[in-house]
Formats: sequence, C-alpha cells, structure tokens
Amino acid sequence: MKDEEKSKEQLIIELSELRKEIIELKEVKEHQSAHFSKENSKPFISYAPEGQSKHNSLKKFHISELIDISLLQQLFDS
Repeated sequence: MKDEEKSKEQLIIELSELRKEIIELKEVKEHQSAHFSKENSKPFISYAPEGQSKHNSLKKFHISELIDISLLQQLFDS
C-alpha cells in the first residue's frame, strides 16, 4: 500500500514503529562501538618492568590481537 493511500492513524503507527527501530539500532551501534573500543584497548607495544633492558622489553603482537577481524568483516559486509 502506498503512503498516499494510508490513513493518518496508519502513518502515525508506522512512524512510531520506525522511531523505535531507529532507537534500537542506535543502541546496537553504541554497544558495538563500546565493545570494539574495550576489546582493542591493548597497547601495540608492551614494556617490561623496570630493571630489564629496553631491548628485551618489547612484546610482539599478532595482528589478530590488534584488530577484531569479525568486526572488520561486518564493516566490509555492510
């Protein structure tokens, strides 16, 4: 049914449902953003405790520890 054929009440109900969907989508987006920032808050380089030489103090990370691959895939898919 075209919007022009809908009653005022039908349009109000549809608008209300769309607003609810927008709110839900914003909440999901905020949750995903918070999850992404918490999961990827590790430093790229980890320093050893004092007393150890700087040369031996660097820790190497695998790329999957630095990037949330599944979230990146979702981003590409969208």
